[in-house]
Amino acid sequence: MKKKFPDFKTDAEAEVFVETADLSEYDFSGMVSMRFELKCKDTSISLRLPEEFL
Repeated sequence: MKKKFPDFKTDAEAEVFVETADLSEYDFSGMVSMRFELKCKDTSISLRLPEEFL
């Protein structure tokens, strides 16, 4: 049986956990993917690059 994923109070706690834990031991079946966008994208731009940069 896989371990239950812990709750974190701070980002620092989560960072330490991810850096040190063996994530294959944890059950991620209850996780929901999320998108983090701080601001809406309301402007677009065009950018020309040399093909070698693509």
